[in-house]
Amino acid sequence: MPSPTEPATLPPTGIPPGLKTDIVLPVHNRREVTLRCLDILHERGVAAWAGIIVVDDGSTDGTSRAIREHHPEITVLAGDGNLWWTGAIARGMTCALERGAELIFWLNDDCFPRAGTMERLARHAADHQAVAVAQAFTPQGGQYGAFQRAPTGLRRLTARPGEVLACDTFNGNCVCFPRAAVERVGLPDAKRLPHAHGDSDYGLRCTGHGLRVEVLGDALCDNEDNLYLVSRSWLYSPEPMHRIFATFFTPKSNLYVPAHFHLYWRHWRVRGLFLFALPYLKFFFLWAIRLVLPRRWLTAVANSLSATWKRKNFKLV
Repeated sequence: MPSPTEPATLPPTGIPPGLKTDIVLPVHNRREVTLRCLDILHERGVAAWAGIIVVDDGSTDGTSRAIREHHPEITVLAGDGNLWWTGAIARGMTCALERGAELIFWLNDDCFPRAGTMERLARHAADHQAVAVAQAFTPQGGQYGAFQRAPTGLRRLTARPGEVLACDTFNGNCVCFPRAAVERVGLPDAKRLPHAHGDSDYGLRCTGHGLRVEVLGDALCDNEDNLYLVSRSWLYSPEPMHRIFATFFTPKSNLYVPAHFHLYWRHWRVRGLFLFALPYLKFFFLWAIRLVLPRRWLTAVANSLSATWKRKNFKLV
C-alpha cells in the first residue's frame, strides 16, 4: 500500500471534455489549511476544469476574506456556524446542482489530492455512473476511504494500486458523484446527522438505492491527522472521563448520541440498537474501572507504553 508521502505513480487519465464539474469544500476556522488545499487544486490543474464552491460555516479567522483575496474566482457561500459538516455539504451540493454540474465532488479542506486523483475519480464517475471514492492517508498512519457493511457495523475496505472495489459506504474526504446519483438519492441528512456519520449514512443510502459505489486504488490523497478531545484509549487517557462523556453530546464526535442512533437504526434496524449501545456500554465499563483502580497505577501503565502506541491512541480519533 502506498505510504502517505508517496506520490501518485500513474499519469492523470483526463476527464470527459465539456462535463461541468463542481467541488464542494466545507470549511470552518482553518484558514491556512483551507488556502493550502485551494493552492494544491490550482497547482495540479484541477481548478482549470472544475469549479470550486467553498461553504464557510461562520469562520471567525478571516477564511472567507483570504479566499477572496487569493482566489477571487471561487464561489464562497456563508453559513452562520450551525451548518456543521453535513449542512455545509448539502448547501454546496444544492448550489452545484443549480449551476448545472454533472459531477459533484466532496472534498475536505484538510485532504490534499495527489496528482491525477481528481481526474481519475471524475473519469470513473462519468464513465460508469458510479460514486467514485478516493483513499486518504495521514502522517500518523490513519486511513480514510471505503467501508463494507457487516452485521457488526462497518468494516474498512482497502483497495490496492490498480484495483477498483465495490464498497457500501465511505468517508467523505474525497468523493465524486454523478449528477444522476444525487438526483436519485437526494441530499445528505443534515437534520439528523449534522456532522459525524453524515458521510457514511449518505453512502449507505446510495447503495440502498442500487447505485454503484466504488473505491479506486489509484485515487490517493494526503490527509492531516484529525486531532480532537476524545482519545482512542478511554482507559489510559489523561483526559477526565466526564470530559470525554460530554463530547458524546456535541455533533463533532463520532459518538454524538442522536447521529449515532440514527445511523444504526436506519441501516441495521433492531440489530442496530445493540450496535448503537455497544460503545457506550464499553465506555461506562472502563469508567468504572478508572473509578476503582488508583490513578497512579493507570498512569504507570500508560507511561510504560511505547511512543508509537501513545501517538495512535491519545488525542487522535
